[in-house]
Amino acid sequence: MITDNHADNPADNPADTPTNHPSRHPANPPDHVQSIIDSICELGCDRVNDIIDALEGGSSVMETAGLDNNERQWVLLELKKIMAVYDRNQT
Repeated sequence: MITDNHADNPADNPADTPTNHPSRHPANPPDHVQSIIDSICELGCDRVNDIIDALEGGSSVMETAGLDNNERQWVLLELKKIMAVYDRNQT
């Protein structure tokens, strides 16, 4: 009998994986999403953290106007990764 030891991992079963799950994204965001991420990062840490908080809470922000929900989630994930590296380097 063969068992699937990875059945609990949504990335192993794409039908159960939300479209905004990181495993569904290519390695790099599309150019228009990357451009928005870059622009947000130029606003400074305080604003980046405010945007992260707003997006996590389901609010919209001016900087992500025009993006669909999946693209906004991508921006959120990328900003969190960037800030995690930044925060780690500040300690």
